[in-house]
Amino acid sequence: MNIRTVLSENAGARLARAVPEVSPIEKSALMNLPSINRFVGRNTAIAHEAQPQDKLRLFISGWALKSVGLTDDRRQIVGFVLPGNLEGLHTDFRQASVTNVVTLTRCEIAEFSLADILQLAQTYPGIGAALRKYMVGEATVLGDQVLRLGRMTAYERVIHLLLEIFSRQAPCAPDGTTVSFPLTQSILADALGLSVVHVNRQIMRLRQERLLDLDRKSLCIYNFQRLQQISGHRPRLVETAPFYVGAAE
Repeated sequence: MNIRTVLSENAGARLARAVPEVSPIEKSALMNLPSINRFVGRNTAIAHEAQPQDKLRLFISGWALKSVGLTDDRRQIVGFVLPGNLEGLHTDFRQASVTNVVTLTRCEIAEFSLADILQLAQTYPGIGAALRKYMVGEATVLGDQVLRLGRMTAYERVIHLLLEIFSRQAPCAPDGTTVSFPLTQSILADALGLSVVHVNRQIMRLRQERLLDLDRKSLCIYNFQRLQQISGHRPRLVETAPFYVGAAE
């Protein structure tokens, strides 16, 4: 693992922007939290399922995936961490991580003590409420993932996930907008419960229908409304990325 540690002067301010609807006093408390910035290479495991979790991580740049797995190395990707997202709020009663978290790109991550965060949440009820709201947003995204896997066709699954990733980066963007997309078709297959061949077939169909374009680094949506009609995708009231900080590298 190639990790370089530096002192961070701005991580607390970024965290204050990431946590929605806190008062000026609560924002000041968040800004004064001690933190460490880490620069992490791609394909690096930063959290392991069932292992102790003592940090809250704010992704300043770069992407990661969250997954659960079986003993024979089969895995199900349950979500993606984008720039501006928090990771580490979900633990079990032993304060162990409930998912594996692996970087997909080079990432800059600000790390805060989870104990410090929990202490602040007790001292300042507004911070606790804001963190709960953030977790509701994550639960909403997870619910969409269950819906995709349980009730959608392969064509609908691919569209629905692409719209989710697009909307998390560029809500209300006009048709023709391009966003970052550092996901391979193999990653999409693991997220959608499909084979790589099946994912490729759906993407080719979407390109032929001139509804979107997708390559290794970017996603362009040409007809958002039509894709919504096909997949049943709908905007969510709770944002999953309340403050978009940077881009994947």
